[in-house]
Amino acid sequence: LHELWARAQGTQLRERESRFRYTPTTCFETFPFPFPDAAQTEAIAAADGVKVETYPSLLVTYLYLNNAKPPFDNPAARKAMVSAVDRAGIIDGIMMGKAQPMNGPIPEGMWGYDATLPAAEWNIDAATSAFADLGLAGQTLTFALSDRDPAWNMIALAVQANLAQAG
Repeated sequence: LHELWARAQGTQLRERESRFRYTPTTCFETFPFPFPDAAQTEAIAAADGVKVETYPSLLVTYLYLNNAKPPFDNPAARKAMVSAVDRAGIIDGIMMGKAQPMNGPIPEGMWGYDATLPAAEWNIDAATSAFADLGLAGQTLTFALSDRDPAWNMIALAVQANLAQAG
């Protein structure tokens, strides 16, 4: 796959050895590995002679909160936000069950991971109550979103729906 891509892009470091032409604009770009969706993965797996395997990774998706500015400078607001997000729904519905919720900022398998930290629980009632107690009910939250991962837009919409449900 990489050779086909490199030939199509005309990218190489040593023209005489590889017979690829040199184009300085693509020479040092990262190889864009495809990110198939569930239907594409099933189609690939169904192809003759193809075996699809999945392995754990340290790829994580975070919702970063600026805890230097209101309202997230208040730990209670951060806790309410965590309680409002249905991680299991995101994992099952968007990540097709191919993810696991984190219990802290460091993923399992990485140095510093602490298995003794309690996992966050989705509790829409607690989130709704906390937002009301903090005077945040009905407030608007704006966040930046990258399009680097195709799932992030869907996750953002799920978080938006969760927050709307929490008030």
